[in-house]
Amino acid sequence: MNFTISKISVAISFSLILSIFNACVKKDEFIQKFQIDPNKVEIYTYEEFQLKANKEVVKWTSSNEFICQVNENGLLKTRHIGKAVVQAKFQDEIINIDILVKPRFTHFPEPVPRMDASLLEILKIEERTLISQSLVQLIYQTDSKLIDHFYYLFFNNKLKYAIIDYITLTGTQYDELLFFYDERYEYLGKSKRDHYFTDQNKNILIAISFQSKPNVRYMQYQELD
Repeated sequence: MNFTISKISVAISFSLILSIFNACVKKDEFIQKFQIDPNKVEIYTYEEFQLKANKEVVKWTSSNEFICQVNENGLLKTRHIGKAVVQAKFQDEIINIDILVKPRFTHFPEPVPRMDASLLEILKIEERTLISQSLVQLIYQTDSKLIDHFYYLFFNNKLKYAIIDYITLTGTQYDELLFFYDERYEYLGKSKRDHYFTDQNKNILIAISFQSKPNVRYMQYQELD
């Protein structure tokens, strides 16, 4: 009899101690902390990556949808190279995920993208070797064996065109060149002769021509007809 009472007493005492312990521990410590996996992503253009949360009903947003987009399920879709931040929000908690979108192609040269620059400003910024200079034109040397001429044309001392003349391009190089620009700029469409791209802020219009002699022309942005 005494043994039975003793067991009951121990059980009651244990339950009482557990209740006191639980009352002393903060409620938040029993709730799993909001987490995202991973908290940093390096990825190439035109790829997808599934971000994972340990909570349901998470709101996902991208700081720059030109670079990457994310849907309501945390599926990340990359578009152009650059850095962005994906924000995951659960109730009042927010987690930021750093996104770095990397290029696949880097071997095509680009001019200084300053269509309002003066000739002197381009001379100061451009780091390539200057071959020829006049009041209306600057010609530079590039490391690419594909390039025939790389030059800037000015009107009223303002940059009017930056032009890259290619010697020739194979079908594969043609595809790579288009992909190079598609990784960096928004594709606008094509005419009979040119493919057109623009930057995120629509400051520059880029025309890529694949006639007998391929060339790429940078100019001030304008709406296409």
